[in-house]
Amino acid sequence: MFSPSNLRLAHSYASAFIAPTIVFFALSGALQVLNLHKAHGAYEPSPLVAAMARLHKDQVLTPDPPRDAGPPGFSPKDFGPPPGPGGGRPKPRMRLATQILKWLFVFEALTLIATTLLGVWIGVTHPKRARTFWIVLAAGVVVPVALIVL
Repeated sequence: MFSPSNLRLAHSYASAFIAPTIVFFALSGALQVLNLHKAHGAYEPSPLVAAMARLHKDQVLTPDPPRDAGPPGFSPKDFGPPPGPGGGRPKPRMRLATQILKWLFVFEALTLIATTLLGVWIGVTHPKRARTFWIVLAAGVVVPVALIVL
């Protein structure tokens, strides 16, 4: 039952099923590490990047409706501007180690995508199991998409 050959086969099919999700999370995670999912300054994220971030973080595609601003007559302006020059808080400088760590995580995410795609290529080119591998790989795309749409 647990022969090395059966374990390899189970690993191959499990990997085929989760490969699309691994690629999605690695890509959307890399975009989030670089803060490309949030508007800042003149930058406005594309709707696709924003949707990927919501799906990654909250497992939904559409944003939550805006929250109620509080009781009638309430305004955050009633409490004055936030501290700092110009009414905004100064953004602290990012440490060099943090910058390096961010780029290391992006590199690792891209490497994870590349090795996952390499594994998929190996799976689909295996002559005996290519058809089953394609079916399991397709299920790894269809099942999450169906759950998102429902």
